[in-house]
Parts: sequence; structure tokens; C-alpha cells
Amino acid sequence: MREETKDALILDWIRMSEGRQESYVLDAMDRLQDRGIWPMNSPAKYVELIKQRLGQDPSLTDKTVTEALALILYKTEPDSREALDKNFDIKKSRGQT
Repeated sequence: MREETKDALILDWIRMSEGRQESYVLDAMDRLQDRGIWPMNSPAKYVELIKQRLGQDPSLTDKTVTEALALILYKTEPDSREALDKNFDIKKSRGQT
């Protein structure tokens, strides 16, 4: 059994090797699953999506990997929105009121 990592800020995460980034994303996926949110893609795909989102929104560096993944899921996996709304303040994070 692998040891879970502590959640990292995206600012630190972007400096990691791709393998470590995937490990942190996998742990974030586990944290979300513990809250009833079931990501549908691989950690490698989420690494790619987080990096894309970071290019569009540099303020993402202030979020943890789990928060960033939640934002990605909210946008790309509509079936997860209800559970995400219960666990995260997504609208505030996305700049909505």
C-alpha cells in the first residue's frame, strides 16, 4: 500500500517531476472519493488538465492540488457538480457570486 502525501499548493506542485505530480493528483483523487466525488480520468490526464488551467488562470497557484482538481472536475465532469458544491465553494473559487 502506498503512503498518501500531504496536499500541496499548485505553486509547489508545478516544480515537481511529472511522476510526483501524478502521485499528488492520485492522492487528491482519493481525498475527493472520500467525499463521494468520483473522478473519471487518469491522474496523468488530470495533470495535463491542471497545467492547461494554470496557463489560463495563474491564480490557481494559490490552491491546493485537491482544490485545483475539484475546479477541473466541476468544469469537465458535470455529474460531479452536486457533490462538489456540497464540499467546496466552487462558485467563489471560479470568481462567481
